[in-house]
Amino acid sequence: MSQVIDGTARTPGVHPPEAVLDIDRFFTDLGRHLGYHNHSCVEIEQEPPAIQATR
Repeated sequence: MSQVIDGTARTPGVHPPEAVLDIDRFFTDLGRHLGYHNHSCVEIEQEPPAIQATR
């Protein structure tokens, strides 16, 4: 809501949140709220793509 209140997320029309919010700021603010001051509150894990056998 802070981005809506301060005007940074005021794009006219209907949009998904990721289209109008500053995602880095969102997670920084969320981390601060949750007490994560020295590290990120988000950890992205992704499995490497499957290696396809060559024929």
